[in-house]
Amino acid sequence: MVAIGTQQTPVGAGGRYLTMHFDAATSRVFGFSGCNQYNAPYTLRGNSLSFGPTASTQMACIGNADSAERAFLGALPAITTWQLPDSTLTLVGGGVAVQ
Repeated sequence: MVAIGTQQTPVGAGGRYLTMHFDAATSRVFGFSGCNQYNAPYTLRGNSLSFGPTASTQMACIGNADSAERAFLGALPAITTWQLPDSTLTLVGGGVAVQ
């Protein structure tokens, strides 16, 4: 991730960057959300994109890692579309963009 809304270059526990990997074969997304590993189903139709309920591990985190994770996981349910201007994937919805 390079940004969640206005939060630039969010990093999680241990200075690790948040990640998002799409598995087209299973229609699931997974990665590191700042403190925990997460996964969720997704539906892709044209430029419409939505995520189902998110499951994640339950490690305790504090500080920036916790706030980055809350922002990221909170933004996923609001995502409705995707864009790929230049080479940066942008997920948009609910007034928030995740890049």
